[in-house]
Amino acid sequence: MPPGDQIAKAKAPKFRPIIKALVAERKSSRLMREFRATAPRNMDGEQQKKYEELFAISTEAAGKVAVEIKKANLTPEEMKTWAVIDALDESQLEAMFE
Repeated sequence: MPPGDQIAKAKAPKFRPIIKALVAERKSSRLMREFRATAPRNMDGEQQKKYEELFAISTEAAGKVAVEIKKANLTPEEMKTWAVIDALDESQLEAMFE
C-alpha cells in the first residue's frame, strides 16, 4: 500500500492519541536538542539541571507514546500505518490535526 494510503488511514480516530503523544515527544526532544546545541560542552550546575529537566520530560513523553500504542492494540496492518506515522517529521504530524 502506498504511503499516501497509509497517511489517509492514520487520520482515523484510533491513531489520534498516538499522534498527539508523538507530537509532544518530538517537541520535547527538539527542545532538549536545541538546549544542548547552545549549552557549553562543560555545563555549570544550573545548565546541567535544565538539561536534566528537559531529558526527563522527553523520556516521559516517549513513554506516553509507548503507552498509547499499547492501548490502541494495533493490528499488523495498523502497525504498517504506525510505521509511516513514525517516519513523519514534527510539522507533518501537526498538519494531520488540521
